[in-house]
Amino acid sequence: MAMTKVLSIGIVAIGAATLVGCGAPPKILVGHGFVNSEKSAKAMLQDSGEVVDKTRLFHVWVRMCDVKADATEVNCKDTRVLENVIPASVY
Repeated sequence: MAMTKVLSIGIVAIGAATLVGCGAPPKILVGHGFVNSEKSAKAMLQDSGEVVDKTRLFHVWVRMCDVKADATEVNCKDTRVLENVIPASVY
């Protein structure tokens, strides 16, 4: 009976650990600038999960935000502009 409880707790722990890794990989900020006094632009890379000739490929995203008078960013919108590229080919 005790062995069954230990086994079931272990299975639940493994299941919970796999859920943590679910979802899209994070976007990594690689550039930030201001378009004008009211807009900011951020360039981000996201691992695509694809590998070609031992080279990992990435998606390139641009995040455009409105900048308020107190310098906070609001109304941000992410747009994927390139898919499955080598980062060095973009920057």
